[in-house]
Amino acid sequence: MGVPMDIDKMHAARMAEVICCWCSQKGHYKQDCPFCHDLHFMDDEEKDKLTMQLLAWQDTLAAKSQAAASDNLDTYIRAASKAVPQGTEGF
Repeated sequence: MGVPMDIDKMHAARMAEVICCWCSQKGHYKQDCPFCHDLHFMDDEEKDKLTMQLLAWQDTLAAKSQAAASDNLDTYIRAASKAVPQGTEGF
C-alpha cells in the first residue's frame, strides 16, 4: 500500500500561488480578501476598523515604495559617479 496523500499540504502549496484579483496579493481569493468588504452590512465600528487597516496597509506600501525608490536613486548616483572621469567632477 502506498503513502497517504497530505491534502492540507497540497492545498497550502496551491494557495500560495493564488493571486487575489481584488488586492493583487498572494494566498487568497477575492471572496476571502481582507480588503474586500461590503460596507452596506457593516456598522460604524467595523467601518472605522477597516479604514484604519486600509490606511496602515497604504502607509506600508508607500514606505516600501519610497525605500525602493531611494535605493534605486542611490544605485544610480553611485553608478553615475563611477562614470565621471577623475578630475572632471567640478564641470
